[in-house]
Amino acid sequence: MKKILFIGGESVHGAWRQDLAAAGYETAEASTGDEVLCLLGQENNGISLVIFDLLSPDIDGVSVLKKIKKDISPKLPVIIHTIHNLQNEFNPWLSEAYLLERECGPEKLVSNVRRICPTE
Repeated sequence: MKKILFIGGESVHGAWRQDLAAAGYETAEASTGDEVLCLLGQENNGISLVIFDLLSPDIDGVSVLKKIKKDISPKLPVIIHTIHNLQNEFNPWLSEAYLLERECGPEKLVSNVRRICPTE
């Protein structure tokens, strides 16, 4: 079973975690950027995908993305979700992640996750 790691608050991710569990994924939660970097730094962590809000008050999203892609696991897929339109944002690290609107429904979420991280 593929494991998806969420970073940030349960209030946003609770429903998404339920939707993905129903679709056959295991989910885990880390509350801070430091915690996720520690988890990802462990060998055999089983994490296949990371999902977080770029503008969460608990983390510096761009810094976490940069550390994941540069220092920990360049091939680990990351989904960034946000309510903000990032079309006009320029940060080279944003091209290293998939973008998903925070208000997307369960079908779109599961469809995108399956495309990025298919279940076995």
